[in-house]
Amino acid sequence: MTAPSSVVAVVVGGVFTGSACFSSPSTTTPLLVDKLFSWEARAMRLKLPPTIRYTLPDYVALLITFFTGVGVSYIHPFERPFRPDDLHISHPHYNDWVPNGVVIAVVLIVPPVVMALFWAVRVGVDRMGWMPLNNFTSPVRPTRGNVPSFAKDLHWFMLGLLFSLATTKLFTDFLKNWAGRLRPDFLSRCLWNAALNVCTGDTETIREGRRSFPSGHTSSMFAGMGFLSIWMAGWFGVLQNWREREVSVEEDASDGMESAVEEEFGKGWKGVLILVPLLPAFYVGISRTQQYVHHPSDVAFGGAMGFLVSLLFYRLFYDRTGRPRGSSIRVPARRLW
Repeated sequence: MTAPSSVVAVVVGGVFTGSACFSSPSTTTPLLVDKLFSWEARAMRLKLPPTIRYTLPDYVALLITFFTGVGVSYIHPFERPFRPDDLHISHPHYNDWVPNGVVIAVVLIVPPVVMALFWAVRVGVDRMGWMPLNNFTSPVRPTRGNVPSFAKDLHWFMLGLLFSLATTKLFTDFLKNWAGRLRPDFLSRCLWNAALNVCTGDTETIREGRRSFPSGHTSSMFAGMGFLSIWMAGWFGVLQNWREREVSVEEDASDGMESAVEEEFGKGWKGVLILVPLLPAFYVGISRTQQYVHHPSDVAFGGAMGFLVSLLFYRLFYDRTGRPRGSSIRVPARRLW
């Protein structure tokens, strides 16, 4: 006797194939699932590369996030009332010390360039066979020619970085408009006219004066440079727990490599190197308070939010050993600790 689910499969399959009375459940059901519900099968029919095929939904989500953030930035912010004699918002107005274009260039160019330099050193160490510099090797063993591994790592790196930046921008602009906090230089932007009881300054300049919280420059810098810093920590194995490190040493021994202790070449310098990318982010944040376009709390919140977002997306695209998630690249033994 035919099961009810099989009958339903035959009937539904017939609707789409035109042969419900002559199709068997064993052939109709997989066909229906393949045609209607299998994204992977559809992508395969497009002959897309595997990496792109599996991450195409991410690219769609990335574009939606980015353009939503752009749209949100044009929403008029909440208008808080103010007093023309409020000293907290009466600081002079200056042009940006670090223009927005510079921030965008830094967070989009510096991280992948540094990542490529790390890989270049890694490849050089492998070719020279200089054991002390194996401290600089990554947890991802390059394949033959090193190009496939680097290309895959760069793909996941850029995807995580762009998600971090786009999501940070979306949340930053949303909070700016929702909070409507006045900048420390708001009155200089407003050009208050006591007789008319109204601001007489440039409309767009006044609008930006109502978008103090949180700091967009700071959140973007910490989202971009923070992602790089966390990636470097994963590269050096800092995010691994002790058990994972012990297993890595055992794997080294099984591969016939020298012990991790014999290859030790210092630890502290790695911590300093990992934190270096955060210095420009701190500089930008502090400069925003010195320029009186942000309150200290704007900068603190923006920096924390950007860094946490970058941490989230790093963990989504990389595991604790520094290996890109979903990648077929083999994680070799840890030789750094």
